[in-house]
Amino acid sequence: MGVDFPQVRFLDHCARKGAFKDPMLSLGSLTIQEPEEIIIKYARDWGYARLESEKTGRAFFAERYGIQSYTDCDVNGLADEYIDLGLPLQARFKNRYMTIFNGGTLEHVFDMRQAVENIHDALMVGGIIIHTTPTSWFNHGFVNHNPVMHHLVAKANGYETVAEATYYHVGTFEGQTRPIVSVYEIDDEIPGFGRRNSEMFKGPYLPANSMHLIALRKVSDQPFVIPTQVAY
Repeated sequence: MGVDFPQVRFLDHCARKGAFKDPMLSLGSLTIQEPEEIIIKYARDWGYARLESEKTGRAFFAERYGIQSYTDCDVNGLADEYIDLGLPLQARFKNRYMTIFNGGTLEHVFDMRQAVENIHDALMVGGIIIHTTPTSWFNHGFVNHNPVMHHLVAKANGYETVAEATYYHVGTFEGQTRPIVSVYEIDDEIPGFGRRNSEMFKGPYLPANSMHLIALRKVSDQPFVIPTQVAY
């Protein structure tokens, strides 16, 4: 689980729409998935002394988005809190967080229904869940996620879509040396490559190691509703 700097384009867009508020919960012991020299350069370019020193997700969210109450959770013994997303959420974590960041954790939980319900229960009304989930990452997690899963969860539970994007890994396009994030609301075409996101998923082959990025706002305090898919 982690975040790289190309994703910041999407996260900044989410921030402009009010996405980052305390307290924040990160699903997984989040890391900055960049070489150390890239982290140092990024930190110096932006004047992020804490990020340069710590090189952590905690430091990044504090300096970039002003998050002061940051908690991460995992089952690996490396996080602030032990939370198994495949088990019912403990009462002390319910209705507690205004921002939840799923930076590539959900696909590693076998009981997807329970995990998504836990996220719903942990999020406060008005809070935002930000997902970065794989759509075509081979031999990685238990599942790849169709965007329709997030859309139907949102519809069943009355969430508002705040922002949405696609992440294209290195090698998707000729000459591409860094991942690219295309934000649907602001990009007519994938930046630098003149293709539309809709074109990328219509052929017989999906672009390898792509991810769906989506931010959803919880607008009402209701028990979690399992979505059904009646049109496909």
